[in-house]
Amino acid sequence: DLDSELERGQLYGMIKFGSCTELYMDKNVELFVEKGQHITGGDTVIGRLRHE
Repeated sequence: DLDSELERGQLYGMIKFGSCTELYMDKNVELFVEKGQHITGGDTVIGRLRHE
């Protein structure tokens, strides 16, 4: 659901057998990872919303 909101640390989806997940971020997100970088769920910080 495109209008869903997640809480900090909330689990979202499941990846099995080497599949991948695509994340769509708001333009106001400061990204901390690079495209194609391997991350660990619940450990890697992907980005942070910028304050205006």
